[in-house]
Amino acid sequence: MAEQLAIHRLRARKPLDDNAIDRFLQQHTVPIVEGAKCTFLFRGDADEVWVRHRIVGRPQRVPMRRLPGTSLWFVILELPAGSRVEYQLEVRHGEHHEEGNDPLNPHVANSPVGSSSVLQATGYVVPDWVHPDPEARPGRSST
Repeated sequence: MAEQLAIHRLRARKPLDDNAIDRFLQQHTVPIVEGAKCTFLFRGDADEVWVRHRIVGRPQRVPMRRLPGTSLWFVILELPAGSRVEYQLEVRHGEHHEEGNDPLNPHVANSPVGSSSVLQATGYVVPDWVHPDPEARPGRSST
């Protein structure tokens, strides 16, 4: 029998209070990667929360669920081994929507259009082409 996911173990805790959630977040790297299952988390007051990504063949806006009686939101996505996903969170407060990087995840990718949070699934390997080539001349900025 497969081990229960961390989020499900948390859900079973009694009492499920702020202290239990604090300990849980201190013990886990977010998103929590457990084999093919990746648990995205958001902690805070909101009316709705979504994970926004660009995974081909999947809805680009995935709703999160709140753990009843808490300020912790979660969604579990199954990702192929070796995946790397850039994402942001969308949070709705009434009619106001905010999009931004995951405040629980320190891993960020920067691009000309901004930054995104990064999830590295089980088996992800940084490709060789991202490392500087010692035999190539370094580039320079045009500014």
